[in-house]
Amino acid sequence: MTPTLHPGHLEIQPHEIARTVLSESGQFERDAVNPAQILAYLKLHHLSVDFAREFPAELRHRMSAAQPRAILSVADRIIATDSTLADTHTRFAVLHEIAHYLLPQHRHTLYVCDDLGMSARTRVTIEQEANSLAHELLFQGDRFSIEANDRPPTAAIVTALAQRYRASLEATASRIAQKSITPCMMVMFTQGHGPAAAPPQGPSTPSLDPDAPPSWTVRYCVPSPAFAMRHFSRISGSLSPALAVSTSGEIDLPTTTGAQTHQRFRCELLRSGDDLIALIMPAESRRQRSPLPP
Repeated sequence: MTPTLHPGHLEIQPHEIARTVLSESGQFERDAVNPAQILAYLKLHHLSVDFAREFPAELRHRMSAAQPRAILSVADRIIATDSTLADTHTRFAVLHEIAHYLLPQHRHTLYVCDDLGMSARTRVTIEQEANSLAHELLFQGDRFSIEANDRPPTAAIVTALAQRYRASLEATASRIAQKSITPCMMVMFTQGHGPAAAPPQGPSTPSLDPDAPPSWTVRYCVPSPAFAMRHFSRISGSLSPALAVSTSGEIDLPTTTGAQTHQRFRCELLRSGDDLIALIMPAESRRQRSPLPP
């Protein structure tokens, strides 16, 4: 009889939870995790719901201004996700709610998670914990880390691994930066308009000049441990419009204090919707690039 995990196993650590669930639900034989098989193993059910029409009014008082994306009802053993989510975001949302169900310190009977809670920018501890376990499941624990470190972090590798694991480019680039043994940083840029400049302190003002080139302002950064130790953990400001229209280049970076680093960094770019993802590495750290194995 296949064992079933239940919340409350205090002796089980998150990485052990992920390894057990992946193994018992048959995921190690797959390239991309199948959340439906994990749901079946845990005897959970998934519903796709148009939250704009069907989201219960009595739950709205639990929400911030952010948009609800997924719900977990522990008592009903049901996970519901917003039907408007893209496939990769639906997969992660389901795994995020599965993580809430599995983590022993998560004792609530009902979770209503919004787009901010499931993002790298959340400051809510239980959402950070659920995101962490969801990524362990999505990227199959150490398997992704080994593959990512077999070659230098590049935009091409981000794209290839995102396709293999059926994950978003943003999640894949962030995971590469977190697990890389080499110095690199992932930076997410949000599109604005007007000249490149430091982000404003107050609400942003739309540009009145339709001919002004777009700019991309830093939303958040994910440095590898080696990058944070040798260089810095965050940058500020906006990406040069000239660089943003290319796929790679070399730049000087300002830290969050505004000081220039006086060191050249290589920057490779990926577009994600209206945003840009940058992989930043010291310019001198160009190793021989090997292709992703089949």
